[in-house]
Amino acid sequence: MPNKKMLKIRHTLYKTSLPLIIITAFCAHASLLAQSSNYINPSGMTVETRFKLPEGYVRIPAAGNSYAYFLRNLSMFPDGAAFEIEPPEGPYAGILNMRVLDTIRQDIHLGVRLRAEYLFQRKLYDRIAFTIITEKIPYVPFVKGLQLTIQGKSHFTKPPADIHRYSTFSRYLSFIFRHSDVTTILSDMRLVSIDNIMPGDMFVQTARPGYAVVVLDVARNPATGDRIFLLAKNYKQEQNVFVLMQRGNSPWYSIKPEDDKIISPEFIFYRVNLRRFMD
Repeated sequence: MPNKKMLKIRHTLYKTSLPLIIITAFCAHASLLAQSSNYINPSGMTVETRFKLPEGYVRIPAAGNSYAYFLRNLSMFPDGAAFEIEPPEGPYAGILNMRVLDTIRQDIHLGVRLRAEYLFQRKLYDRIAFTIITEKIPYVPFVKGLQLTIQGKSHFTKPPADIHRYSTFSRYLSFIFRHSDVTTILSDMRLVSIDNIMPGDMFVQTARPGYAVVVLDVARNPATGDRIFLLAKNYKQEQNVFVLMQRGNSPWYSIKPEDDKIISPEFIFYRVNLRRFMD
């Protein structure tokens, strides 16, 4: 468990120039983590190694080149670390150690970002495409230069740019975030049955501005067939991604056959809200 003294650590995210000051967790958060010790491995530095499974559950299989494998291996900040900026209301189980993108505007953009990061890392540039106000915008044509009409005005993307550079990719994401919302991104997704929930799926409430959480990992009980899952949310004020804690101080969520909803720290989602990006 973290030391209770207010130790300040300067940490650079993935070689960015934006230093973040990390301090030890608030006592209330430390208490929650102590109560959830059955599920938290303090030495784990990825999603998979940080979050332990309840007895009887195994993670669903994930190939080394899959989206599920990518999400499980996302890096995490040390257990108990919290930023100097006050964390979101409600319990959380950890913070992903990802490059900060301060251009994210809506909850659903976290799902866009993670999906795009996975494809970018695998150099599957031709599969990166998301819908904005006017049309679907693929990454490769965007980099080469596009002429678009947005709100009645002609808009040019700025060539030339190196398709392999993260700065180019980040500029593309900023453009998508600026001109998309829950209604446009939903056209890139399809409904999924809760019985087939997979890492990368999202629970999305469609009423504007739209609320959404991303499924980071999924495990299954072979004896019962039940599935449990981790949820993550990007908080716009902090611009960091938090793994959510549910009631009972477990990071693992589930929907029992007799239930219809998931109660997250801030919002209620229903089984019919589950969606997945179309390939």
